[in-house]
Amino acid sequence: MALRQSSADPGGQGDVVQMLQTLYFNTDPHARRQADVWLRQWQKSSDAWALSMEMLLHYTQTPGASPASVRLSDEAVYFLCQTLRTKTMFDFHQLPLASHESLCSQVLRLLQAFSAPGAPEASCAEATSSPSAASSNSQRDRHRAAVTQLSLCLADLALQTADKWQNPVQVILQAFPLALPASDSGSDLATGNEHGRAIALLLLLLKHLAEESTSRRVMADETVRRRHLANMGKAASTVMQTLLKLRQVVRNRKQGLEEKKRLAPQGQPRAALLDALALNDSLLRSILSCWRVWLPFLQPLAAGDGEDRDGDNAGLAGCASQLLETSAQEQQASLALVFSDCLEVLAAPRQPAASNSPAATGDEDANEAAASCVLRLLKSVTASTQELRMRFLRLQKEAAHAQAGPGVEELSSSFSPPAPEVLEHALRDTEARLKASESFEQQLLQEILARCVGALRGRLLAALQRSGEGEGEEFEDEFDALQALTTLARVYAGVAIFLIPALMRRTHRDAQLQELVHLLMKISEAPRTRRIVAHALEATAGGSEADEGDEGEEEALLVIEEPMRFWMKLAEAAHRAETAFSACALRGENKGETPGQKAPARGLDAEAPNPDDAGQSIEALKEVYTHLLRECLLQVTMPKRVAAAALSSDYDAYRRAILDCVEDCALLLSPERASLVAIDNLQQLRRRQEEELQRVSSLGASLTPAVAAELHQHQERLLEGALVVLAKLCSLDTDFSALKQHLQVPLAAISVVLGAEAFPVHSLPLLHTTIYARVAAIDLLKELLVPLVDDAAALQQALQMLVRQLLTQTAGPGAGEQGGAGNREDEERQAMIQTLHVNASRAVRQLCVAAKPPALHPPLVNELVNLTIALANVKADEDVQMFVLEGVSAVASKMEDTATFLSVLEALCKPAIAGLQQTETNEAAVCWHLDCLAVILRDAVCPGTSSSSTSHADASRHMSVATFITSSLWPLLRAQLEKLPAHQRIVEKALRCLKHAVRCAGEGFKPLLPDFLALLEKNAQLCLHCTYLYAAEWLAMQFGQDEQYQQPLMHLFRQLSAQALQAIQEQSQNIDACCDLVEDCYGMVNRYIRYCPLLVSLSPSSVQQALMVARSAMYVQQREAAQVVFTFLDSCAFVCDEQRPVEPLSNALRSIVLEHLPPLVEEAFRLLMEAPPGYVVGLIESFLITVVQVFRHCAEQWIGRGLLALPPAVLPSEAMKTELLAKLCRSDTCSVSEAVEDLAYRCEQVCLRNRA
Repeated sequence: MALRQSSADPGGQGDVVQMLQTLYFNTDPHARRQADVWLRQWQKSSDAWALSMEMLLHYTQTPGASPASVRLSDEAVYFLCQTLRTKTMFDFHQLPLASHESLCSQVLRLLQAFSAPGAPEASCAEATSSPSAASSNSQRDRHRAAVTQLSLCLADLALQTADKWQNPVQVILQAFPLALPASDSGSDLATGNEHGRAIALLLLLLKHLAEESTSRRVMADETVRRRHLANMGKAASTVMQTLLKLRQVVRNRKQGLEEKKRLAPQGQPRAALLDALALNDSLLRSILSCWRVWLPFLQPLAAGDGEDRDGDNAGLAGCASQLLETSAQEQQASLALVFSDCLEVLAAPRQPAASNSPAATGDEDANEAAASCVLRLLKSVTASTQELRMRFLRLQKEAAHAQAGPGVEELSSSFSPPAPEVLEHALRDTEARLKASESFEQQLLQEILARCVGALRGRLLAALQRSGEGEGEEFEDEFDALQALTTLARVYAGVAIFLIPALMRRTHRDAQLQELVHLLMKISEAPRTRRIVAHALEATAGGSEADEGDEGEEEALLVIEEPMRFWMKLAEAAHRAETAFSACALRGENKGETPGQKAPARGLDAEAPNPDDAGQSIEALKEVYTHLLRECLLQVTMPKRVAAAALSSDYDAYRRAILDCVEDCALLLSPERASLVAIDNLQQLRRRQEEELQRVSSLGASLTPAVAAELHQHQERLLEGALVVLAKLCSLDTDFSALKQHLQVPLAAISVVLGAEAFPVHSLPLLHTTIYARVAAIDLLKELLVPLVDDAAALQQALQMLVRQLLTQTAGPGAGEQGGAGNREDEERQAMIQTLHVNASRAVRQLCVAAKPPALHPPLVNELVNLTIALANVKADEDVQMFVLEGVSAVASKMEDTATFLSVLEALCKPAIAGLQQTETNEAAVCWHLDCLAVILRDAVCPGTSSSSTSHADASRHMSVATFITSSLWPLLRAQLEKLPAHQRIVEKALRCLKHAVRCAGEGFKPLLPDFLALLEKNAQLCLHCTYLYAAEWLAMQFGQDEQYQQPLMHLFRQLSAQALQAIQEQSQNIDACCDLVEDCYGMVNRYIRYCPLLVSLSPSSVQQALMVARSAMYVQQREAAQVVFTFLDSCAFVCDEQRPVEPLSNALRSIVLEHLPPLVEEAFRLLMEAPPGYVVGLIESFLITVVQVFRHCAEQWIGRGLLALPPAVLPSEAMKTELLAKLCRSDTCSVSEAVEDLAYRCEQVCLRNRA
């Protein structure tokens, strides 16, 4: 045998068995960890191949004769099988070529041995004996997991050896002949069960063979992988015929078992029959699952892709096409049979579990498997038709080009044009196949459409009813019904997606399509009508919410997920069609044509429907989407139990799905029309609520506070849902002209919600509901800002409502309570109110930023300034204060009058300046005041001041601002930097404030610049902070072109870069610990290269040091830091581009870059072996593209050396390395992107295995 090893070698059987015993049975955790590490390392060794196989073969041949020292437990057997599978995936390069065939045959022998009736017993066999059949079954079941690993191993071997082993399906079928008898209906139970288990194993092998063929986790050579996929395509028809035969065997046996069960008495014989039926049902599910995974390899009527264009072989074309046509017809008949079977399974009632037989457990649900088969088959047939359609169009183009004769630009092709007779034959043949494929596609769609509105309809309607509501119960329990509903929803939605072209053309006149849409609407209504998510919208003042039930959002989301995807795709298709028809009509009108002059409608899959039919269908669909939008308005309302507590992640996902559907409705209806529907719904809701309030007020004293609170909570819940939907629709609208005359309805509802100042702090559930409603009102107010910013009165009203919410404070009843429960409730109250305040402050900022100067009257500005002072006095949350300060600063920047602007600026800055003058030791307070000053300078001063202003007023404003900064702010900020150079936060905040101050002062700050630069150098020598590097960045941007300051800036650049790069190099083993330093250091270098190239050209040693340190810095994981490192590498590469003009920078750095760039390219490939995040892979890809574009031939050598640094598990063959190198060195960026993505995935898989 090729795979043999003596057990006497180190790490032989004895060592492995001892470590396995320690791993699985030792109680010492330390010893188990050591054994785990030892076994993982052993699994990666080349010796593990032969030893694993030897131990397993010995175990299957003479289990009872094994010496006590090397007996294998069930866990050990599984581990050895898993070792073979893992090594086939990752370590196949360790095997010599001559051993491949023997390895495949040995794995097959193991599978035969483990599945045989006399399967090997465990090492510690039980003394008790049982009937032989039960004993054999028990032993086989004990090794089921091991058999699964061997099956996967065999499938991976078929992939790895595809260039030699071209017929794995035939070999597998020949290895298990017991699974393929002519009939099984008359066999006894024991023989039938053995036959069934043989079929189950065969189906498992075929399923894994198909699944693993597309698995990228198997580190196979890509050329071999393509060969394997071709082998699978050739074997697909054989597998299909095999599955059809097995299907007939299983059906015949089921009929025989059903007849025997009907005649069998109660007792042991009947129980055995039930077990046999369970096994038979399991086989049916396995057949369906196997069909599902093999369907992608079947391309009906698309076979023979490469047309024979050789004139010498033209005579064989007719014979070949006849054979292909015959094969395609047979394949279509088989697929139609599969299709019919799957639909029968879906329509049939679920069979109750007959037993707990292991053979019946762990299988895919029959309905799920059937649904997957149906949808996969439709996808395969549709893809085949589309492929033929594209081929037909290509051939038509070639034929038109051939008929055009000389003088026409030739098609870009490396092949000689085909002979005319060959091209004509290929065109006729493809057209015939296309017609046949379209006919088959329509046949399947018509059949399933008839089933959906026929046989499947009754089962769907039964699943849409709750248990106990229907006349007859078709399901075992509620879970069974929900599972069936989810599966049927997936089928109906998937079928409807394939029927979208027909829906676009015939919805207005096809009863079957209308019924399909109606059923999908009922499925979409199921969370409400079936009370999966209870909404209870009909509560009265004196009643309680009915049937709230348990949380069902997760189940509801599973039910509506696929129908929602259908509604999205249908809306997109209808919107595209409507837009296209409108454009065509406009062009036709301009040319004097009638809009209806179009080609007649095509078949069921038509892609270009008649505009008249399409227009009527789209109008009918708009009515459907209007109903769907109203349904979303109902479902988005929070149930009482949800509104009375914090939102769960399940409900949040469910509600987001509903709001996504609202967006889809707006796409087809238009946001304006959808918004009007929502406003009408809101108006009707307010009318009903007012009537209810009048009715309740007539009760007088009989209305208790509890009932009043309950009514108020119910009304807030309904308003919250309506406001959320309207806010969503307004966020999609770009033209509010149609809504301006209806704005009073939403504004009145917002006033109702935000009108009350107090909070119901006595009740947490009521407080939750109130907060949700007010947040929804605030969100809608933000979305309505477009029509509000022009209206001073409306803007002032909106801001006043927000100010009222911000100034409403409460300590809550739990503030003075003792005990943990009271404190927790009080904290929850404060957190909820804080959420409201943050949303209100954000709305204030958004309204202030969007407001136009004419609407900003002085009283409103004064009120906003007073708001900032009031929030500071009540010590509001810092986020709330900051949002409001940003908004008021934006208002100040729009002040056209200089005196008014300066007075507002002084009022805003005064508290922060006073705080800095009075606070010296409190770091948090100092940082807060510095943040306030930075925001004021950024938002209020920078947008409105410029040193290049031409008008006298602007120049005066700039001069006043510069004087304020240099005389008032600079001394304060310099004092902070001088007093506290070691406080990183204070230094960061002070320099951030100075950045905005320098930009505002402009030329006015130049006299202070030398002192500032000297202070930076001095502080950096004492304690290097990242912010000093960032300060050097913006100073270079601001003053880098001024010759007077270039020398000091260059000195600062050299000092800071040397310090920072040295610090990064010292932490190269833990580079992520200094990610901020990496980001600011390389960010500074990038800014200097861009804005001060002359200074960089005079500092080549700094760039050289940065290139050397980059080999460590490129391993940083933080996104922004990684981006600046690779940006630096790209910049260095572009410096050497010969096609760019020669500059001092390129002359100074070219030799340095050429010296250090090759090892950096190699390091990039080593970085891939660390499994970096996806964005780092993208940066590596961009870097390699840049290197190839700039260096061309040199880049090929560098990348080739980088590929050599990768382990053999990643690139198992020289051919694959050569192919990958060619892809990486192409000028086509798509090719490079695909190659890097594939290489990164392979590196990641090997890396994760090594880390385990």
